[in-house]
Amino acid sequence: MLGQYKGCQAKVKERQPLALNFHCASHVANFIMQHAVSDCPAVRDAIQWVHELGVLFKRSGKFKGIFQDIAQDSLSDDLPVKPSTIRPLCPTRWLCRSPAILSVKDNYEPVLESLREMASSGTSESAVKANGLLDRFEKGATYLSLEMVTKPIIALEQLNRSCQSRSAIVSGMLEAVKVTRSQMMAWRTDEEFHDLFEKACSKEKNLPRRLTGTAAPFHPTSPEQHFRQQYLAFIDAIIVQMDDRYDSSQCNLAAYKVLEDMLISGKVLDEKAIKQYPELQKDVLAVQLAMYRQTTEAKSVQEAKEAYKAMTPEVRNLFPNNLKRMQALKTWLRSTMTQKRLNAVAVCNSHHLLLDNISLQRLVKEFAGRNEKRRKIFGF
Repeated sequence: MLGQYKGCQAKVKERQPLALNFHCASHVANFIMQHAVSDCPAVRDAIQWVHELGVLFKRSGKFKGIFQDIAQDSLSDDLPVKPSTIRPLCPTRWLCRSPAILSVKDNYEPVLESLREMASSGTSESAVKANGLLDRFEKGATYLSLEMVTKPIIALEQLNRSCQSRSAIVSGMLEAVKVTRSQMMAWRTDEEFHDLFEKACSKEKNLPRRLTGTAAPFHPTSPEQHFRQQYLAFIDAIIVQMDDRYDSSQCNLAAYKVLEDMLISGKVLDEKAIKQYPELQKDVLAVQLAMYRQTTEAKSVQEAKEAYKAMTPEVRNLFPNNLKRMQALKTWLRSTMTQKRLNAVAVCNSHHLLLDNISLQRLVKEFAGRNEKRRKIFGF
């Protein structure tokens, strides 16, 4: 889609060379989470186990019944909330996964009990799968990884919602990205991870005492040190992706912001940007923007759009006869001439009284005597 040479971007550039390309902000947030999870094996594996658990819950009516019975029995006066449904993850929409992850976290003990009962119920394929999932979910690393991913994915989902708002603008998107990035930096602390680690330890006491692997310059001396490295790497991956994909210095995104700022402020802020559009004239645009700003006092692109919609009927009511003539003329012109001549003929139609006062004989003589070639053709 974004190919510079053969993709959608290239096709649009062929039709309109001044078209600016910038990836959908919501889609970019989805990419950020996808890349961050892929770069952190612990989080990647834990999310995959959540998906496999959701698939088992969806396909096995027996396991679904076992889970619902155990979850119902676990309700008490202190926790009367009905347990949420276990569900598989969407393979493409990464920022729609927090409900499934939260569902597993909130029902972690019923999930473990259900998997144990399902694994001991027979030798069916579902029982074998339940036994494998039980082995994964009994490990404290799985629950800790789910804790590590919960806050970042919820924050990116909020960013995704703000970017999809009907009133979203470029400056608002950049501000939302700035707030989200600041929150990620606030979570990138040893204290934050220590709280997550203690919460995971309270849930599961079987964390490994010693972790080894391939040679590395640093060898963690405790499980907390080992998982702290992965947690910080996960947060760093999100921050790096946000800085790279939401870079406001990108030429296309910066151009969008300049045009937006000019519309909101009512001033020509960048003459270089204006020169790229042949239909815009600096002096004329400066007057138009000032008058528009004084009339609407819009503080965002959405408010400017609403103001324009509100003004359109009033302008039409001022010239009802012209509007009817223009509608009839437009229908006829579209079938007889190209778009390039449409504006000139429309002006003549609107100012027909002035046009009637022009001497046709004088106009013909002026046209025929404009240059030597015409004078020879018309005999002047």
